[in-house]
Amino acid sequence: MKIAKKLLSVVIALVMIMTVTVCASADSNFPQAPANEANLVIGTVNILQAGDVTVPVNLNKNPGIYALNLQIKYDSNLTFKSISVPTAMANYVGLTNSVENNVITVLLESVNNNQTSGVSNFNATGTLLNIVFTSTYTKDSEYPVQFTKVDRKSVVNDQVQDITDSLTYCDGGVNCASVVAPAKPVISSVAYSAKNKITVAWKAAAGATSYEVYRGTTKVATVTGLSYIDTYKKAATLKYKVVAKNEAGAAASVEKSIKTMDFTAKATIKGTPAKKAMTIKITKTVKNCTGYEYKISLKKSMSSAKTKYTNKTSFKFTGLKSKKVYYARVRAYKTIAGKKVYSAYKVVKLKKTK
Repeated sequence: MKIAKKLLSVVIALVMIMTVTVCASADSNFPQAPANEANLVIGTVNILQAGDVTVPVNLNKNPGIYALNLQIKYDSNLTFKSISVPTAMANYVGLTNSVENNVITVLLESVNNNQTSGVSNFNATGTLLNIVFTSTYTKDSEYPVQFTKVDRKSVVNDQVQDITDSLTYCDGGVNCASVVAPAKPVISSVAYSAKNKITVAWKAAAGATSYEVYRGTTKVATVTGLSYIDTYKKAATLKYKVVAKNEAGAAASVEKSIKTMDFTAKATIKGTPAKKAMTIKITKTVKNCTGYEYKISLKKSMSSAKTKYTNKTSFKFTGLKSKKVYYARVRAYKTIAGKKVYSAYKVVKLKKTK
């Protein structure tokens, strides 16, 4: 049998309108093509800032297509830059394209095809094309991506089959019935990372594309990573939660709290003299500290001072000189990463020892 090289085309109109963040796509988001037909889908696209963005066009369930003619319409917020075939996509004659009025026409043709058996050298699954655009980035604007009027032709047992259907890409919620909301994130730790700084860390939530961090009822950040450093000022019990989000919905973590210390606070003290001794008592404490540093000295500069660290609110210094005026200071501290970080303090003149 003489095998003639025929050009079969599959015309796919992809109306592409894109945004700062275009919702993610999974193959399960689309109606399934019959078993003997190709399924072409756009992969995940996220535009977070101005610059180049690559839009992958994936081929699944190859039924024997050996040539493609695609028409792609794109939004004016994007500028077409280039188009390429991945190196893993072997055995193709070449790629030609033309651009006019925001419409790209692409012709891709493979070699060594057997039309009778429907065998093609296009990959049965994987990335078929990578289309590169330059994004101008418009803050707080949405440009959904859509598939419309998909016309496909394939060769099976030397027969040409035509299929026409209409598919709509997930546009941020309206057409996302098959997109699953993310799982609930789990906060792994809420802890000090530095003075007046609390690091909230969590485990990745399946399906999440971003995370919102709340302190109480106030949203303090939106991030794509798995941690956030929050800055506070006063002593309080701070409650944090993390909300995982994607185009289909949101899921919140269980709230987790931490008691914070005011590093500007000063403990107030009084001294009770005894024979060659002095008891220093804290009359006003510093909330949520790890402990206190007590110092006593004959000099206001606190040089050559005796020092004691304790979490108790009083301490008795012994072995002092009799009938001497002493100076004292007490400051609170918080242990952060194994180191003491101190609050403010003032030096207090005490009565003479006995």
